[in-house]
Amino acid sequence: MLLSMRYLQFRCSYELPREDLLKLVGNINMKSMDSHLLNTIQEWMIHHHEDTIPLKIKKIKHIDFVQAIISSENHCITNEFFIHCWDGSNFFELTSFKYPKEIIDRNISDSKNRLIGERITGHGYDLYLCGGEFGIGTGKYNTKVWRYSLISKKWFLEAEMPNRRRHMIAVFLNNKLMLVGGVGYCRQKLDSVDIYDICTGIWTEGAKIPVTFVSIPEYYIIHEKLIIYISACICMYIPDKNIWEAIPDLSHLVRKHRWDIGIQLCNVPILTLEPLSCCIDDIMDIMVLRTVTDTCNAENCEYIEKIVRATCLKYPAAFRKYFDETFFFVESSKYDKSVTILHETIVWEHDIIDKLHFHNIPIQNPHKFHRQEIFGTFFTLMDPKLLHAKKLNFIELDI
Repeated sequence: MLLSMRYLQFRCSYELPREDLLKLVGNINMKSMDSHLLNTIQEWMIHHHEDTIPLKIKKIKHIDFVQAIISSENHCITNEFFIHCWDGSNFFELTSFKYPKEIIDRNISDSKNRLIGERITGHGYDLYLCGGEFGIGTGKYNTKVWRYSLISKKWFLEAEMPNRRRHMIAVFLNNKLMLVGGVGYCRQKLDSVDIYDICTGIWTEGAKIPVTFVSIPEYYIIHEKLIIYISACICMYIPDKNIWEAIPDLSHLVRKHRWDIGIQLCNVPILTLEPLSCCIDDIMDIMVLRTVTDTCNAENCEYIEKIVRATCLKYPAAFRKYFDETFFFVESSKYDKSVTILHETIVWEHDIIDKLHFHNIPIQNPHKFHRQEIFGTFFTLMDPKLLHAKKLNFIELDI
C-alpha cells in the first residue's frame, strides 16, 4: 500500500521504536517531501528525549521508472483500456482497466455524447483522469480528477477541477499535476494553467501560457521543466519561478539552415537520447515503438533505421540560461520521417549522422492501439516490478 504523509498519523509514528521508524521513512513506497520526513524524525526525537537520529538525510535510493501509454481497441469508452510500458529494453502490456463507473454510466445513458478530450497521465503507481466534454459543444464537462490505483485496481475521486477544460495538456512536475491550456466552456481557447498539489490537495493558478491550442501539441519534460511545441513556437514553463519563456517563431531558424520540415512542429515527435525516451509511429502501415540512440551495436541490431540528414540548432538565449540544449531536426533514410531531438550533452560533429540511428520495434498487438492517438504521449510510472517491494535501504544518516 502506498503511504502518504497526508494520511499518516504523526502521533502513531512518534510511538515507534527507532528501528521501526527508520523502516517507515525508508519504505520504498513512502511518498513524502523531505521536509515532512525531517519533521517526523525531529518530533520523534523530541518525544523520546534523544537525538540519536541526525537531521540531515541523504536519499540514495534508486527507483526505476518506465514510460507508459494508454490505448484502446476502439472509441467506445465503456470498453477496456490498456497500459503499455517501455523500460528501455522491452515494450510490454502492464495491465488493463475501465473508466470510473460514473463516467461509464453517463456514456451509456447518453451514448451520442461520449466523453471527448479527456486526458490521462500517471504518477507513482497511480493514473489520473482529468477533464473532457460529454459531446463537443454541449457544455457538459467532466470536472473531476479521478485517480486509479494500480495496486488496488480501483478508482478514487481525487479532486474537483477549478476550471472546465478538454484537449489540454495534463502532466506531472514533481508532485504537482499541471492542467495547461486546452478548450473550455463555449469552445473558448484557454491560456490558463491549473496546478494541483497531490500532497496537500490544494489547487493553485499557474502563469498563463503565451499561446493557445485546440488540439494537444507535442510536449516534453526535461530538467523538471515543461517544453511545448505549438506550430512554430516553443514554450517552456519554469515551475520554480512560475513563468513561461517562449520562442515566438522558430521558422526563421529553420530557414536559416535550409531545412524544410514540411510539417508543423506540433506534429513532430520529440525524442532524446535517454533510454526511456520513445514514441509510437506508423511506418509503411506498420506500428512501431521508435527510439533514437548512438550507442548500440548497429551491425547486430535488427531494428536499425539509419539517419541521412540532421540539422543542429541552438536554443536562443532565453532558453540557454536554463540549460544548454542542442536542438536537432532529423530525417530518417527509408520513410522520410522527421523527429525532434533534445539532448544537453551531445556535441555537433560532422560524423554525427553515422552515430545517430533510430530503433523501430514492431508492436505485437497493434489492434490495441486504435485509440492511442487520444493519449498519444507517454508518461512516467514507477517500475511495476517494485509494486510488491516492501523496503529499500535508501536513507544514509550522516553521523
